[in-house]
Amino acid sequence: VPDRSRFIRVIIAEMERIHSHLLWLGVGGHILGFDTLLMWSWKFREHILDRFEEITGNRQTYAMNVIGGVSKDITLDQASRLKATLKEMDRSVRSLMDMISGDSTTIGRLRGVGVLSKKDARDYCVVGPVARASGIGIDVRKDHPYAAYSYVDFKMPVLSEGDTLAKTIVRLIEVLESISIIEQALDAMPGGRIRAERPQIPVGEAIG
Repeated sequence: VPDRSRFIRVIIAEMERIHSHLLWLGVGGHILGFDTLLMWSWKFREHILDRFEEITGNRQTYAMNVIGGVSKDITLDQASRLKATLKEMDRSVRSLMDMISGDSTTIGRLRGVGVLSKKDARDYCVVGPVARASGIGIDVRKDHPYAAYSYVDFKMPVLSEGDTLAKTIVRLIEVLESISIIEQALDAMPGGRIRAERPQIPVGEAIG
């Protein structure tokens, strides 16, 4: 896999993380009866989906990872627009954090609810932000770096409460970290090919 495509894989993966966490947050807000949170988080999510469509041709089914690299490159113009979107996204996500922390009803419905202890999280083999919200500091991007994750720097948010509030906060912090990861990847992404050359096998040899 060429180096450039390794960085593009990281960019697409972290864009997906942003989209996924904001989708989760909006659904959670709706379940709580906090539809203002739903509408704002999904509005902000739309900007990431716009960049997905511009880069990959699709809003959700991207099919960017292919054997030997990625299916499409990221142009300078696309990178510039993505950076502008990320800059605005950082402000937007911080406003969502303020919105949640400033609403006592929402805090009351999240704190101490759905607690998953560290022991239970380990016993159930929980991973991802749910594990990190229960005090388990695991992240495959750090523990077993793939693509170009060894070339970017990011923090792994870990909280010990294990409740729904912790799960929410972890995801919001992760969105901010994802923004930083993408920005680093865009700046460090080398030029060159996006897909490895596949050797041509003579027909007779392929048939055996």
